[in-house]
Amino acid sequence: MEYDYSNVVGPGLPDFDAILAALKRQIDPGKLAEAERQGIADTVSEGDRYSIIRFLLSSGADPGKFGWTDIFLAVAYGTLDDLEEALTGRSDLEAVDGRERTAFLFSIQVGDIGKTRLLIEAGANTLASGHCGKTAIGYAIEQDNVSMLEWLLEQGFDPEEENGFGETAIFSASAWGAVGCLKRLIARGADIGKPRYSALTPIQVAHDRQVIEILLDAGADPRSLEPEQLAALLGYKVDEPPESSLEDYLAFRSRVFGRSNPERVHNPFWTAMVHGGCSASLAEAKYTAKLRALHKAKPSAPPKKTRTEWKDPRGKPQAEPAREQGYPIWCYRRFGKSINRLPDGRFIEIAGEHEDFYDLNFCIYNDVIVHDGQGRCEIYAYPREVFPPTDSHSATLVGDFIYIIGNIGYGPDRQPGYTPVYRLNIHSYRIEAVETKGDMPGWINRHEARLVAEDRIRIFGGRCAVRESGNLGFVDNQGVFELDLKTLIWRKTG
Repeated sequence: MEYDYSNVVGPGLPDFDAILAALKRQIDPGKLAEAERQGIADTVSEGDRYSIIRFLLSSGADPGKFGWTDIFLAVAYGTLDDLEEALTGRSDLEAVDGRERTAFLFSIQVGDIGKTRLLIEAGANTLASGHCGKTAIGYAIEQDNVSMLEWLLEQGFDPEEENGFGETAIFSASAWGAVGCLKRLIARGADIGKPRYSALTPIQVAHDRQVIEILLDAGADPRSLEPEQLAALLGYKVDEPPESSLEDYLAFRSRVFGRSNPERVHNPFWTAMVHGGCSASLAEAKYTAKLRALHKAKPSAPPKKTRTEWKDPRGKPQAEPAREQGYPIWCYRRFGKSINRLPDGRFIEIAGEHEDFYDLNFCIYNDVIVHDGQGRCEIYAYPREVFPPTDSHSATLVGDFIYIIGNIGYGPDRQPGYTPVYRLNIHSYRIEAVETKGDMPGWINRHEARLVAEDRIRIFGGRCAVRESGNLGFVDNQGVFELDLKTLIWRKTG
């Protein structure tokens, strides 16, 4: 009987029970082993593949068709005695199967420490790597086998060894959602921020919320989160038009400064923009379509041409007409903002920028948004003179305060040689300027900040505004600076 593989596997994830039943009912095991083994290897999990292969072998299929030697068979199905016997035979210890694994790597994936130890004692190459350069530790992480990982680390295997993509063990654990292994690696001091060749960091490839939270707790920079990750973490959507009425849009769409320090903003349109996570232009398109529909419903009263009509965003906007038209439209989706996760579960986002200078919706913000992580937020606005528009700053949590250091800001606000410092009370949300002195890093932005002691913040990297020949520009920051929070004195340390 001709075996119809497509009817067994079907589209998407296969039904493993159906595969086994069909094999028993329809197929010549030898034929499947020779003709369809790779198809099964690519579509089923390791555990179910073992069941299928066991059946095939018991039905007389040639194990060589799977690339498995006697050593592989002993690792997969045998006892330690079986493995010892296989090791005394003629099988090549370093032979690889169809998935580019040696028996040593395969034993790690199977999760049998005793067999892995026996293979090492027999002289297996412990530096071997599998498909795409997967390391020995990588095979343990793929199964989230904490016991195997611990054993390998005790044997001296390096968690910073990279696979073919430049990914370390932390990176693999983040991508695979291997929570147990991730926690153990962090406890052992593995580098949580080391990027792979493509410059992505471990937190940027995490799909599991628990993994993201573990990395944040360990000190990963939340600013590097992708919009989809942040939305999932906070309980929001991405690129969805705001669910707010046309009346609310027209009444509350504009960015405005606060009147007190702080001013809690009860604005249904701003809140809807947070929940939807879309750009200002997408929101504008939605409500423009609604306005057009209303005008079409009233043909006797055609819309009067006013300055609120659409203008080409590629042209640099004039300040006054833009404000009269409601620009910039308030938007939550920004870059250059800071994000702090507090011990009580709150997330605090500070300011940031939307779009570039040539866009009508270009805006550098000075607000604070507090999230509870369950899909709810509070928005706080501030007077410009209390907290100026701020982006590409650092935000360091120290006790009851977040220290906001640096800025790009609007051109007229930049002061080369001076470093703006503010602090936000995480309970009252009041912001105050912090006057510092000493050897300042200058008008710094896009830098890194670390709390190196309970009262000292270290600044490094980034760029600083400079004025040369009357022109304002930016240069790379070459120094390392520390701010003493007790004396408020800057000191250059490197």
